[in-house]
Parts: sequence; structure tokens; C-alpha cells
Amino acid sequence: MSIDYKRRTALYRLFDADGRLLYVGITFDLRNRWADHSQRKSWWEAVARRDVEWHETRYSAEAAECAAILAERPAYNIAGAVEVPTPTAPKAKRIRPAARDAANDELKATAKRWRKSKAALQRADAELCALIVEGRSQGLTLAALAQLTGFSRDRISRIAPARKG
Repeated sequence: MSIDYKRRTALYRLFDADGRLLYVGITFDLRNRWADHSQRKSWWEAVARRDVEWHETRYSAEAAECAAILAERPAYNIAGAVEVPTPTAPKAKRIRPAARDAANDELKATAKRWRKSKAALQRADAELCALIVEGRSQGLTLAALAQLTGFSRDRISRIAPARKG
């Protein structure tokens, strides 16, 4: 099947009744895509609200989808998601009250630095995804983009599939 990357494409967000973002996706045909989700996705019954925004090209929609997944962290998306490992600490020892205050301050400061680093990584990854999609739209090959980014060809192809047709 050939994908028309210059065709108008919908970016959609699916929410549950509590307003929790369940899924972000793109499609040319909302009715068929949602019918497919209803048959294949266990979370579909929880969908209470659907938001749609249209993009003039699939390239634009793919870049927006990638950025949305990274920034908004939907519950059920896999494509485009960046795994940011959660730090684990060794088993805690008993700490005296004075030392505990200093340890708490250090823990808070370290957690704050980690959150800032995680956010910066997510922003950088969203920018890279958008640039990869743009590069593919301009004809750059998987090999060229893999060399420029250090990503595998497989990851590049998941972010921005090759043009067909």
C-alpha cells in the first residue's frame, strides 16, 4: 500500500471520561481508523472524548504526532515514545534526624535536576523526530539520517517511514 505524504492528515487525541489522554494517532480516514481501534484495542471502551486537528500533509501530522506523544505521554502509545529510565536507589538505611534533613535536601535537589534533564531530553527528542520527518520529506535516506542522528535505521523508519509510490 502506497502512502500519499502530501495528503491532508488528521492528528487525533483520545481521552477517557476523566480527561486522561489515552492515545495519540494520525490517519487519513478517522472512521476506519477508529473502527480498527474498536476491534483491536482493549482500551477503546474507555474513550469518552475525541479531539481532531487536521494537517495539510502527512509529514506535518507525523511530526506533530511525535511531538505530542513525547510531550503529553498518552497512556497507550508505543510508537515514538522515548523510554527515560526512572532512577532507582539502593535500599535506604536508617538516618539520624540532622542527617535526614541534609539527605532530604540533597534528594529534592537531585530529583529536580533529574526532572529538568528528563524534560530537556523529551524536548530534544521531539525536535529530532520533527527534523527526521522533515529530512525524509526532502529525500534523505535512512542511512543518511541514521548517520546524522546516531539512531538505528529501524528507529528512523518508525519515526518517518519511507515514501512509497
